[in-house]
Amino acid sequence: MVKFVKNGEPLKMSKRAGNFITAREVIDEVGADVLRFIMLTRKNDAPFDFDLNKVIEQSKDNPIFYVQYAHTRCCSVLRNLKNEHQDFYHKIFDEKNQIKPIANFNFLNNLTDENELALIKKLASFMRSIEMAVANFEPHRFAFYLQELSAEFHGLWNKGIENQNLKFILKDNFETSFARIYLILALKKIIAQCLDIFNIKALEEMR
Repeated sequence: MVKFVKNGEPLKMSKRAGNFITAREVIDEVGADVLRFIMLTRKNDAPFDFDLNKVIEQSKDNPIFYVQYAHTRCCSVLRNLKNEHQDFYHKIFDEKNQIKPIANFNFLNNLTDENELALIKKLASFMRSIEMAVANFEPHRFAFYLQELSAEFHGLWNKGIENQNLKFILKDNFETSFARIYLILALKKIIAQCLDIFNIKALEEMR
């Protein structure tokens, strides 16, 4: 059962009176991707209050925005690498924009912050999340995973604002920068794959 709320007021519906909101009307109001993702954040037998204002907010309280924002931040780091740090970019990527292998490189030796490790652990649980969602016919588990994954990344991002040593690109430290860029690539790929499962396009930029 879905109850719609707008401007803090419930929208009254009645099947008997023929007064109801169609999926098309909701899509016209908030967009198909938003509707699809928000509806998949709840079990199919759980009641749900769908706040039409909340789902278009650009805040962490809006699940689809929070996830898409994580993906666009990944894209922002990669654009910055290519535009502002071309020496590092060409060391990391080949002429086809494919990441170059580095022999005997230990990523974990360069990713030691607790937030980096928490993000790695969450990425590592990707397949388990899929298995549990499929086995229990509960796609909302996957939506929760995406939100938790995005929260780990945003936490790391914010920590990098406060601590310059935790920025993704360090001019005087190629190995750590390489490890963090690789982490960004893994995160970007998994977010995009998760959204693709929901038939939602991962955004590269947000207005």
